[in-house]
Amino acid sequence: MKGVICYAMISALFLSCFNVSSEDIKTEGQTVVTGFYCGCDVGISRKTTKVMNSYKKYKKSSAGFLSDLFVGYNKQYTKFVIGAEGSVDVRFARNELNINSSKLSARKKYSVGIALKCGMIVSEAVSAYVNVGLQLSKYRIKYDSIKKTPSKSALFVGFGIEKNIGDMFVRGEVDRNFNKKVTKIDQNKISMNSYTMKLGGGYRF
Repeated sequence: MKGVICYAMISALFLSCFNVSSEDIKTEGQTVVTGFYCGCDVGISRKTTKVMNSYKKYKKSSAGFLSDLFVGYNKQYTKFVIGAEGSVDVRFARNELNINSSKLSARKKYSVGIALKCGMIVSEAVSAYVNVGLQLSKYRIKYDSIKKTPSKSALFVGFGIEKNIGDMFVRGEVDRNFNKKVTKIDQNKISMNSYTMKLGGGYRF
């Protein structure tokens, strides 16, 4: 439910910023978005770490800075757009939990992802899209003197709004990452998931 509310708030904010009215919406999209593109985003990643053992469940959430680079390709069919996008990001959100008088620190260091994008042009310069993909992430887990750096893949989904400015564009996007289990240390099962909110832009070739 939180994710749905977050998506709705972000989409409403961007549509209001782009001043899209019912008079702007065309039956046929006039903006041409077919081709390759690249760019970068900055934003906030909110990560939740859950630890479960035989005695108790622990949970901690925190937010941190996020930055990414992306490259992709779109194909436009009248007012509909499909495409694929690859990305790499670094994240700085760290969670620390006290477990049985010991300290556990968890961080997602970076991720590499690929996603399928489907969207619609809603005005002459504005389009909305959803994406679904897989993300391979590198984690850093420390529990007392034990350190682990597991790599795990997870499904992610997202929603975004994009505005074209000539050959360039700006966009806002919200993503939700699902990862049920990252690793296990002693009897502690560690899982993570995250939300990201980001703003960025790029160039179309």
